[in-house]
Amino acid sequence: MSKELEALKPCPFCGGEAHFSADHTVEQNDEVQCRVCCFQISGFHHEDPVSVWNTRQAADQLERYRVALETIERANDVSPQHLRLVARQALEPKP
Repeated sequence: MSKELEALKPCPFCGGEAHFSADHTVEQNDEVQCRVCCFQISGFHHEDPVSVWNTRQAADQLERYRVALETIERANDVSPQHLRLVARQALEPKP
């Protein structure tokens, strides 16, 4: 099944609708992004962003992300780029 036709699960963090964007350049930097909270998984960091998107993370990683989102929501000027950065950091495995 092609990436474009594989059903995307809702955002694992906010439940929002996900959108797949194919990059047909040499880099092939496909991405999946939530239309609500703007969290994204890109082909730049993952070979298959659709599979990564549809794979649910461990509960402790989701809890770190939830706490990070609550912190950001209380802040005033928060850009989508900053939200993605905090989310990415929250999902990094802890040593």
